[in-house]
Amino acid sequence: MILARDTLRDDKDCTFLLSQGDYAYGQGLIMKGKNVIPSSELAYVKQCYYQWWEKNRNKDLSTLRSDWKKSFRPLTGSSFKWM
Repeated sequence: MILARDTLRDDKDCTFLLSQGDYAYGQGLIMKGKNVIPSSELAYVKQCYYQWWEKNRNKDLSTLRSDWKKSFRPLTGSSFKWM
């Protein structure tokens, strides 16, 4: 999430940990097609994130944020997406 947002709002009336507009993904679900992924797919999702991190770990934060806005994200190119 730190890559998806430059700042966080200070919404004292919000019942969430962060303000609703601060979450990178509205529902927090990983989808494959139109279905929520089963737990058996989590190992593959973890592998996608690991490979992305190994490839990008030496980039500075501003470059990572720029890439994120261009949709260069861990699940880009896979059959998975966040909702």
